[in-house]
Amino acid sequence: MLQSFLALRKLDDFLGGVTPKPGDLTAADFGIEAPGVLGEVGSAFLAKDERETINKGVAHLTEDLSLDADSEVDLHQILERSIPVLSRLVGELRKLDTAQEATSSLDGTEDLIGRAKNIKTPAEKRAEAAQAQKPPERQD
Repeated sequence: MLQSFLALRKLDDFLGGVTPKPGDLTAADFGIEAPGVLGEVGSAFLAKDERETINKGVAHLTEDLSLDADSEVDLHQILERSIPVLSRLVGELRKLDTAQEATSSLDGTEDLIGRAKNIKTPAEKRAEAAQAQKPPERQD
């Protein structure tokens, strides 16, 4: 789980969520226009409060970083918001991959993005389980 939060933070860094430090690679270093990739998400991949909570959680390994319904970080919301961003980023990276050296990796990433579109929240999973346990309605 910790690696997922670190990956979110790194993606935010890459897309310009913070001022880069010397040696940091950003989308701009590859000629990728982050605002175009971010689209409707806004000027940063993570909201300020999400980034602060992730930073605190990573630094202190708190229990607040989870998929629980009362979590301070709503991973499902971030996931839903990130799908179009990641799709656009893959498209930009494909344009840069003129030698097609990254085709396999980008194909795998697109596959993961496709699977992420079908991930259900814990509440959706509980509702489905409850529906499955409900006896079928009688048709007289």
